Amino acid sequence: MSYRSWFNEHGNKHKVIVEKLQAKGLSKEEMVDYFDFDSRVQA
Repeated sequence: MSYRSWFNEHGNKHKVIVEKLQAKGLSKEEMVDYFDFDSRVQA
């Protein structure tokens, strides 16, 4: 898989996630928090 194809595939997956979060009514700040690495790490 080339970097370009990986990048495009990752972008498409990201778009789907963002659309789902928007449908749930999350604000831009809440979406940033959702994608923040520290909030996704489980101890």
